[in-house]
Amino acid sequence: AATYGLWAYLGSRGWRKHSWTAFAVAGVVAGFLSVFAVGAVRGIGDRLHQVTIVDLDSGSRQAYATAYFGIKSGIDKRMDVWLPDDWIAAVEPESGRSSLRPMPASSDSLEMRTRFADPTEYRLGPAGAMVEDIRLRATLKRFEGRWAGPTKGSVHGQIRTLRRRITDDSFIVNDLGVDLKDCLLLVPVLSPDEVARDGNAIHAYAIGNLPTGPGRIALADRMIEREGPDQRQAPTLKLAQMDWSRSLGRTLLPGGGSQFNMGQERNALLLASTIGDFDPKDHPGRMTGMFGMRTWGRDRLRQFDLRSTLVAGRPALDDRPAQPGEAVLIGFADDPGPLRLFTRTGDRPFRVLEPEMRSSWSMYRVRIPLTVLGTASAEADEPPDTTGP
Repeated sequence: AATYGLWAYLGSRGWRKHSWTAFAVAGVVAGFLSVFAVGAVRGIGDRLHQVTIVDLDSGSRQAYATAYFGIKSGIDKRMDVWLPDDWIAAVEPESGRSSLRPMPASSDSLEMRTRFADPTEYRLGPAGAMVEDIRLRATLKRFEGRWAGPTKGSVHGQIRTLRRRITDDSFIVNDLGVDLKDCLLLVPVLSPDEVARDGNAIHAYAIGNLPTGPGRIALADRMIEREGPDQRQAPTLKLAQMDWSRSLGRTLLPGGGSQFNMGQERNALLLASTIGDFDPKDHPGRMTGMFGMRTWGRDRLRQFDLRSTLVAGRPALDDRPAQPGEAVLIGFADDPGPLRLFTRTGDRPFRVLEPEMRSSWSMYRVRIPLTVLGTASAEADEPPDTTGP
């Protein structure tokens, strides 16, 4: 159509003697337009989306993380990717504690039957932290990385419970350098001698946002409880799991007044973090949608389970010492986390591929010691009464 239109236009003006020049100019213009059109659809340059799950202990700057990377390029090219332990001083790949591998498109829980979308075989570099000779085309290349290294700051605090309630002197200090949003505090309430049969044995407090800074953030005022039949009750993990699974269990196709809701990655990670205490039989119909199509499954992300961490402590008695427990703070940050991915093409040196901030975020999971107070120890901690005559 463009050729016929240009030929007719040249004929109407009597300019067909300039046809070669006109068609050459039209070809150049069309080439530029095609480049901009492809760039508008596939982007200009290399793009990286990054989601990082960071695990660390209270007061420590040493962390372990799992990161998911999605790489796209505007052109057909080959590159090497590398995940260093310390990206600030990284120059060339060397043996370390980190690892990097392509993500399979599907697999079972044990990854015995794994299928990849790209049949190309990749070569792993030193200690498995580098993947060589990746061909980037229109498809998204996905990678999973395991990382260990330092963070810019830490989170520390004091959590104490009395009669299964958090005391007024409990606090958290967020010194990570990034704000934590939509935070959740998981507090086990059973003693180590008891067996938790479901999520009712863990309290799940939504404590809002924790801004970064050296100041203490009191927790007692943030403990939002729900109204029970007889009294105010602490929210349980089981109730929170019902909300998370409900958001994931909508139908895949329109119908029944609901549609599949994208953008539920955070709820999926929250459910994966507590999957050991979740029984799908308690939520019938949540895992299947219209026509029996599966909306979510439990065959991936098993490494995020925190059930071995959520241990309640017990107070000291005459015949036994106190035993501390452990609570977990979970929060989200609009930040890619403490690690970065490096790339190179050909013989060029490695460089940092900065993730797109609007499409990259991180989840922090901080283990905080939990002290269970007995009645006697709580009374000893109370200030003396000076209101006498």
